[in-house]
Order: sequence, then structure tokens, then C-alpha cells
Amino acid sequence: MTKVVPSANDGAEQAVPKTLDPATVNWSDRPVPADGGVTRVSVELNVQEFKVDTHNGEFLQATFWVVLEWEDPRLLAAGIDTSDPSAMPKDIWRPAACFPTNFAWADDEPPVTFLSLAPGRLMWWRQTKPTHVDISSAGGGEERFRSFPFDSARIDWLFCMSDEVKLETDVDIELDFDRRNVKSQGGELRQMEWVGQRRQGEFVCTAVTFGVFKHSSPNTGLVYRDCIWSLHVQRDPTYYIFKGAVPIYVIVAFAFFQFAMDVDAQLTERLNFLVALMLSSFAIQWTVTDRLPRVPFVTALDRLIFASLLALFMMALGSVVTNQVVCSGRLGGCDYVDIKRIRTWDRGCLCATLAAFVAMHIDILRRVRAFTKQKGSHRTWKEGGGRMNAMMDPIEGKIWRCDLTREMKSSGGAAFGGFKGKGTIYPLAVEKA
Repeated sequence: MTKVVPSANDGAEQAVPKTLDPATVNWSDRPVPADGGVTRVSVELNVQEFKVDTHNGEFLQATFWVVLEWEDPRLLAAGIDTSDPSAMPKDIWRPAACFPTNFAWADDEPPVTFLSLAPGRLMWWRQTKPTHVDISSAGGGEERFRSFPFDSARIDWLFCMSDEVKLETDVDIELDFDRRNVKSQGGELRQMEWVGQRRQGEFVCTAVTFGVFKHSSPNTGLVYRDCIWSLHVQRDPTYYIFKGAVPIYVIVAFAFFQFAMDVDAQLTERLNFLVALMLSSFAIQWTVTDRLPRVPFVTALDRLIFASLLALFMMALGSVVTNQVVCSGRLGGCDYVDIKRIRTWDRGCLCATLAAFVAMHIDILRRVRAFTKQKGSHRTWKEGGGRMNAMMDPIEGKIWRCDLTREMKSSGGAAFGGFKGKGTIYPLAVEKA
């Protein structure tokens, strides 16, 4: 078993001489900055692939690149030619990084390279293996479908700045998403970049949360820095809205025309009209049945259908009650009854139907929002479950959210097909990480 040891310098501040003999340098030691102290490592996250496999479930496949950049003053002191890649010491120090979860780096590990426009700066990037994550397991299990088709999930990743060979604490490493593009004027900040599509089938990635966390060892009390990121994935309900919800709303709207018929003389016509519309709503439901999840509970789309059926039933019931109570059941007319009283009862039925219809939609909205906040795409890191999430604490001021929906809206439909860009970066408060 590999022995775990502290990092080479163990946080000691060692000044780098102005000149060094390359043969006498232990390049595997952590490079201490010229002013001493911790080694500052800049991070950039690249999302390379976003796919959702809907065969036999819903699985997210994603591939990431993590770009790390730091300064090694020993290179300049040793007089190494930074324009020659072959001059790079083979065993030069690089940050320790590992996945404590089931995700892993790709097998091929690229070498550390010079940053040609910034002498003394080094860059090292690692690519992950394509992940295969069950969206349900990351989004509240089957309970996620209670919000269908407005369900969402937040899927978390992290890597620690330590491995089985060395442990580099916050005394050794200062991690931050502050990598700069040395080719741009002023050094453009490069925190996160999305390459590839953001939409796959019914699913779309609406945001990326990323930042620096920390955790403490329960045995030693040492504090370590961690890089975390989350993909906020939600289902695009467009298909279900236009194939299911819109036709149902049209049916309910047509049903309200029945109030233009006289309840005393045309009760039969009213009931026949409502029954025909109710059968039409069932036909619409069958058109989307094959795409609905097989779950043993009621979804948001089911509640919407129930709301329309309840509205049709209340209209029919109101017509019958008005005829029986006000007109005493006479289908031939109520000429002996004040017509104003009939209108009052009928309008009362209309108001009750509208109130029930709106109340059920408010209940659907409340349920969807509650799930999204607790277990969906808007949940916090701590609510993600799992021992690793519970151990990690966000560092204030070092959590960001890239809102991809703003880029999509400003870029039109092209954003869904393969838009490349960094999105819009917005700082996040610690409690929302």
C-alpha cells in the first residue's frame, strides 16, 4: 500500500537563490514563491462534453478538462530555456489532485508545459474519463418525477488537492479560479469555458456552479483545499407543453362557452358539450402517454390534466345544480322564476370553477418550486447528500455561478446547437453554494 506523507516542504518558507544548478535541484519538491509562503495554483474548468443517454433510464455523460497553472521560480534561477519543451525536468512538481468519488482522470497524463508568454509559469491540464451518472440518483431519485415535466437536478463533482503520495494542505497550496489568458491584453480572466452543446434531447444545462471549498481531516485537523463544480440540469418541457398542456387549456377555454347557453332550456346541450370536451381531453392525454415516466405517483403533468377534468366536472355539476335548485328540474324553461336569480347561480358556478382551476395551478407551481429548491437544480451543495458533500465547506467569495440561460437568450437558438463561450459569471453567496 502506498504510504501517505506530507508535502515536501511542509509549508516551510524557503527563499529561492538567484542562481541554481539544475543538477542539484530536487524538482519534485513544491516550488516556493520568491516571497515565500504558499504556492498559488490558478484553476480553469472546461466542460468538453454534455450528453444525456435516455435508453433504459436517464444518464448524464460529461467530460471535463481542469487546467492548473502556477509559478516555479526555480526554472529562471536554474537558467532553463523555457522555449524548449524538451528542457523541462521530467520529475518537476505538479499539484496533487484526485477524485474521492467514483469519477476518475483519463489514463493518459500529459506532461507539465511551459507558458511561453510568461517565463516561470507552468501549466498542467487533466482530462476526466466520460462520466456516466444516473440523473435520478443525483436529483432526488424517482421523487424527481413528481415535478415532471418541470423536473431538474444538480450534479456535483470535486477533486481534492492531495493524493495517496502527498498531502498538500492550505499551508502549502492556495487554490483559486483566477487563471488569466496571457495572450489577451490585460490578461482576460478565464474561470470556466463551455465547449460543445448545452442541450441534449429533452435536457439542457442551465448553469454551472464552481468554486473553492475546504475540508478538515478528522484525525489531524489539517485543512485541505478542494475544487468543486456542479452542472444544473433541467428538462425542457416544450414538447409536453405544446402537445399536452396547450390543447388541454384550449379545451377548458371552449368549455367556458357553455355559460352562453341557457341553463334552463339547454341543459342537455350543455352536458353533451362538456362530455365531448372531456373525451377530447382523454384523447390528448393518450397522445403523450408513451413519453410519460412510469411512476406510482402523480406528476405535475397529471395534476394539470386533473385540473382540467375538475373544471369540466364542476361546470357540468353547476349546470345541473342550477337547474334543479332554481328551476326545480324543469327542462322546458323557468319562466316563472326570476331570470336574474338563474344568472347569479350560473355566474357563481363560473367563479367557483375558475377559482378551483387557478388554485390547482398554484399548487403545481408550489410543489415544483419546493422540489427544485430542496433536491433539484437549485439545491445547495450540502443538501446534495453523501459524506463528501457534508465534509466540504465553501470559502466565502470564491464560489461563482455561470448562468448559461442568459447566453442562450442573447445568442438565440444557436446556443442550443453548439455555442462556444464562457457564459456570464455571477458571484454566489456562500449559503447558495
